[in-house]
Amino acid sequence: MSRITMNMVERKFSPSDIERFASVAPATLRGWRHRGILKGFGEEQANGRWLYSGTEVLTMAIGQHLMAAAVDLQYGLWIGWTVSIDVSRTVSGIRDDGYTPRKLMAFWTTEAGNPKIINEGWQLQWKELDNVAAFEEINASSCTIVNIPVLASAIPTEFQKYMRGDE
Repeated sequence: MSRITMNMVERKFSPSDIERFASVAPATLRGWRHRGILKGFGEEQANGRWLYSGTEVLTMAIGQHLMAAAVDLQYGLWIGWTVSIDVSRTVSGIRDDGYTPRKLMAFWTTEAGNPKIINEGWQLQWKELDNVAAFEEINASSCTIVNIPVLASAIPTEFQKYMRGDE
């Protein structure tokens, strides 16, 4: 049985787990936290250590992958949070509750300019696309198109195995 339904949300992941599963080093996490990028992520324990949910780990893995494609990290984390259910369902193959993962999505900001750079006060928006040609329907100067199956395949193998229960 897939761990998505069993303990993906309940299990807490340490920074060492995140390095293993999402290829984000503990020092990088500390840097992101100090810069305010991980606001709302994780729980600080009484001993000062941080623990993260499976959804947060997946979001960080997606953000890290998108950052390598020149997407601003905060924007990548926002995209990651939005598509995490679709990516996890694509990786695990779960279809038993009638939810079908989205395949193609577009993300953009309400402000003119580069959507890959997030400024305070910008409203981020998204839309599911039937195909890439549907991009023309979006009233934005530019946007980021995300292919969910391709993104799911880019999640580190160790985390994919964990999500499928193969670990």
